[in-house]
Amino acid sequence: MAKFLMIGGSLDGKILEKSYPRELIHKFNNSVSIECISSGEQLREINAIETYYVERTLIDGKFYAYASSRSLKENEADELIKSSALEALDNNA
Repeated sequence: MAKFLMIGGSLDGKILEKSYPRELIHKFNNSVSIECISSGEQLREINAIETYYVERTLIDGKFYAYASSRSLKENEADELIKSSALEALDNNA
C-alpha cells in the first residue's frame, strides 16, 4: 500500500491509500439522471467516473506517489507534494 496525493477533480488535495504500483485510480461519482428530449427516450442514469493517472516523483532523494486528473505545469506536482503531508514511498516501491 502507498499514499497518493490526489490532484484535480473532486479529490483535489486529498491523500488516499491504495495498492502500489498501479497506473490509474478511478473515482465513481453518484449517478446522474438524463433525459433526451429531442428523441423522446426515457430517463437514463449515468455514473460519472473520474480518472486519475498515477505518477511518482523524486524529491530530496525520496520517491512520492501522486495521481492527477489534469495536466500539470512543470514542477507543480513537486510543489503540491512539498506543501502537503504526503509520506514518501517505501524504499521497495
